[in-house]
Amino acid sequence: VRIILNPLRYVKTDILIIESTYGAIPYYFPDRRRLYKTLIRKVAYYVDAVGSVIIGARPLGTAQEIVALLSNTKRKFELYLDPRVYRFSKIHFEYDNVRAKFDRCGSFRPEKDTGVFITSIENALKLRKEGYNAIICTGLSATWNDSDSLALSSHADLNGLIDYVFRSKARRIYTVYGFKRDFALILKEMGLDAYQL
Repeated sequence: VRIILNPLRYVKTDILIIESTYGAIPYYFPDRRRLYKTLIRKVAYYVDAVGSVIIGARPLGTAQEIVALLSNTKRKFELYLDPRVYRFSKIHFEYDNVRAKFDRCGSFRPEKDTGVFITSIENALKLRKEGYNAIICTGLSATWNDSDSLALSSHADLNGLIDYVFRSKARRIYTVYGFKRDFALILKEMGLDAYQL
C-alpha cells in the first residue's frame, strides 16, 4: 500500500502488454510499510546525529512519495527539495488528496543547513561521494549491498509483475522495457505464452 496514488486496478484481458522494469530474479522488494519505517528511522537518526540527510529518488514518483511520508510522520522534519523535485511535487500535491509540507526549494548546503534534502539519485550519489550522508531510494538497490539504500520504487517488483499477469488472465503476454527478455523467459517457464517486444 502506497502513501500516494490509488492502487493499481487489475484488468482482465486476452492480450497483455506489460512493462518489465524489474522483471528479473534479483528484484524482490521488501514490504512497503517496512520500507517506510526503515526510511523514517534512518532519516531521524541522521537528523539527530549530524543535523541533515540527503535522500536521492526519482524526481517524479518516488520523490513525492517520500515527501508525503515525511510530511505525515509524528516527527516533524524540515523538507527541502531541489528545483525539479519541487516543481513535480507542487503539481502532484495540487491534485492529490495527500497533505504534504515542504519548506524550501533550491540550494541546500549539508554542512550548514539542517533538515532533509530530497534530490535526484544522481545528485545524491555525487554528494555521497563528497562525504555527505545520503539515503538512496530506488528499486535498483535491491541488488546493492548498501545499508543506506532502500528498494523503494514506483515500479512493481518481480512478484508484483507476476501477480498482475496471473490476475489479468491473459492468453498472451508481451513484455516491454527493462528486463523484458528475462521476464518473458520467467513467464514461459511458468507455462505462459509470453514474448518480449
